[in-house]
Amino acid sequence: MLALEDFWNRYKESPLFAGGFMWAMLDEAVLRSDWKGDAKFDSKGSLAADGILGPHREREGSYYTVKEVWAPIQFQPKQVTPDFDGSFLITNDYLFSNLNTCKMEFKVLQSDKNVLYTNGTAKEIASGKIEIPSIDPGETHKIKFPVPSNFAEGDVLSISAFDQFGKEIYTWTWPIHKALFYANKFLAVQNTKAKASAVKTANEVTLKGGDVTVILNSANGEITSVKNATSIIPLTNGPRPIGMKAKLKDIQVSQEGDKAVCTVSYVGGIYSIKWTMEPDGRFKMEMIVLKNERANGADGFDGAFFEDKINSFGITFSFPEKDVKGIKWFGRGPYHVWKNRIKGTTYGIWEKDYNNTITGESFENLVYPEFKGYHANLLGANLKAGTSSFKVFSESDNLFLRLFTPDLPKNGFPGSNPQPAFPEGDISFMYEIPAMRDFKPLEQQGPQSQPTNIRIKSGDDGIKMNLWFDFRDKI
Repeated sequence: MLALEDFWNRYKESPLFAGGFMWAMLDEAVLRSDWKGDAKFDSKGSLAADGILGPHREREGSYYTVKEVWAPIQFQPKQVTPDFDGSFLITNDYLFSNLNTCKMEFKVLQSDKNVLYTNGTAKEIASGKIEIPSIDPGETHKIKFPVPSNFAEGDVLSISAFDQFGKEIYTWTWPIHKALFYANKFLAVQNTKAKASAVKTANEVTLKGGDVTVILNSANGEITSVKNATSIIPLTNGPRPIGMKAKLKDIQVSQEGDKAVCTVSYVGGIYSIKWTMEPDGRFKMEMIVLKNERANGADGFDGAFFEDKINSFGITFSFPEKDVKGIKWFGRGPYHVWKNRIKGTTYGIWEKDYNNTITGESFENLVYPEFKGYHANLLGANLKAGTSSFKVFSESDNLFLRLFTPDLPKNGFPGSNPQPAFPEGDISFMYEIPAMRDFKPLEQQGPQSQPTNIRIKSGDDGIKMNLWFDFRDKI
């Protein structure tokens, strides 16, 4: 399932292409009666069968990846824009059947603006059928549906296809708007006549708005303390760079009307971070990275500030796991992803409980979806951790949320590769995440598995990451 799309696309180019099969359907292991204590299942790391279903036929992330990659209807890449006219290009990947034997329907889903502050879910505000013309095997053809008048009021477009027997082929989703729209919609704003403040000393910068106080270390620009009216939010030791290097150059505070601002300038991969405290306690991070094309006077971006082969790229923070109960988020889900296993996840409002499931080894007390790992296309999230809970909203598209580090198999064998190394910290916001390997090294996988190289030239504006943090306890 890892890098399946790369291999599958290559296979389909052959005139002798005749399909394929998976070598393991279920996670399997040997019940070891010779082990003392509780009965234990021995999967010998990844040497036992790690299938596309859990040991009791639970549908894990790989199941949905296979379902999307192997779907006999394939959508060509498309972004929904304000000029969207309801049209898509689809390809018939059946070997014999015409697509006019299938059926297709669309739905427009909308969430209340307070959905990440409540128990709310998305609701359907429009729907309809999509006519599929005659499309022979191997052909690509346009489909089109009439765009509802309230389409722009929705958050997600969902299209489902069904085969000639009425079975679902797959359901595809697209965000109707960009990240900035969702941040403006879902982040709660409170009216107040108060004014935020910023105070800088030799050791720290204190930003205060409403009942929220954030303290930054004057020496490195990292958050050392977050407090609201009733509790401490233990998000600390960040932002620290992932896949690049940065050193604080200067830190200044200022007042912009009723907002308090702290601007941190760096030497290295991070160019600057502007922190803005709003009067009601909303806290914004505006980061620019990889803007300087020169290092130490050298021509070009010479690698002094980043790693040549970038498997991970972004920023990270520390946050203790012990009080975490779960997460509710808007983005792709509900399963975690790897760089070479994004497909199979869809846009929506998702929620899951904290767990320590180890795919391929957890055979008792198995909980899906796995809680830890990378999550694609984060738009907003509520990390539920009792009095330490906080929310985050992204104004930047294509952002990954890293939730802690999955536990390694307890009975793995030496030399196994259960997962790539995770960056330091616990909560990370990233533009690049690593690929997962199987028995072969990443160099022998497809293009989706390969690390990224970055080249910065004079005049580039850099890469931006804009996040809102909501540390308030009462909204």
